[in-house]
Amino acid sequence: PDVSGFAPSFQLTSGSVLGAALSVDLASESGWLLQGSYTRQRVEDRRTGALRPVPWDAPHQLVGILGVPLGGRFQLTVAQQLRSGTAITPVKYRLLVPTPFGSYAWRLIPGEPLSTRRPNFLRTDVGVQGEWSALGRRWIASVQVINALYRTNGLDQSAGALIACSAPGAQCEYDGATRRGLPVIPSVGLEIRW
Repeated sequence: PDVSGFAPSFQLTSGSVLGAALSVDLASESGWLLQGSYTRQRVEDRRTGALRPVPWDAPHQLVGILGVPLGGRFQLTVAQQLRSGTAITPVKYRLLVPTPFGSYAWRLIPGEPLSTRRPNFLRTDVGVQGEWSALGRRWIASVQVINALYRTNGLDQSAGALIACSAPGAQCEYDGATRRGLPVIPSVGLEIRW
């Protein structure tokens, strides 16, 4: 059987990455914790002879973690991620093209590849963890909420969705994103060590 249609097509290209990072890591004897990092980078490929971003390029990335002791053996942790939005290809023109059925259809002409970006990615995770000893064992309980602010965080967008959602009065769920980040995910955990 012909399975050539199932094999992924990979294209080797040359590229470059240039960046710098700054990080901070502070902890106190009373249990406070602050960690943070900022990364500035540029990732580009040269497929067409011109420099342009790759789909996963994020020029700015900021990550922070704050740990706050709650008294006793419990600690609150807040983790924050902020980075540049995903690079997408905009639509340069919309053309009305006649169809054989006497009507018209849209034809979308793409603009410069990956020359614009979706809104910034922002995710906040919150958790509480407690540790104690009982019955000769070490107990660790945790409660966590991933994406606690319920941010949509669109990761990609098709040209059609971009046009439809930019129309006046358009009602687009998730801002027309074809791929999205994590929804709100609560979790509860219990670990026993012996």
